[in-house]
Amino acid sequence: MGSEVKNNQPKKERKRQKLLGDKQMKCIQLLLSGELNHTEIAKELKISRNTIYKWKKDPLFMAELQKCADDIKSRTQRYLDYRSLEAAKALWGMATSDAVTLSKTRAGIYNEWLDRTMGKPTTSVTVEHKQDEANETSLKEMLAAVKERLDREKA
Repeated sequence: MGSEVKNNQPKKERKRQKLLGDKQMKCIQLLLSGELNHTEIAKELKISRNTIYKWKKDPLFMAELQKCADDIKSRTQRYLDYRSLEAAKALWGMATSDAVTLSKTRAGIYNEWLDRTMGKPTTSVTVEHKQDEANETSLKEMLAAVKERLDREKA
């Protein structure tokens, strides 16, 4: 039996992590933490900054980095979704409270939370686009040529 530790990760994921190596996996964790810059990560891992940039050009490294980032986003969204009803109740309580001092900061936090989980209304922006007469003429000519060709093929 020995001192083998059972790994609960899917086989494909364990294989990818074996291919990357411990320092690369630690580098991914540090990059995603956002707490250290490339120089500090290099010092932490006892590697050069250039090694990190080289790894970032490796498709396998970048795929794992993206997978880990997506996992963090997914877990965060699930947590926010789970707590959104609680936030909505608290915000409603603040909005309907008779208390003279309402914590605007706390209300802002709950409001931001709900905006992130439930979706925030967007502001409509109208963009006017002036068509270039030459492009319009050229497009009309192209359409006429296509129509003429189709008519000839029908005949």
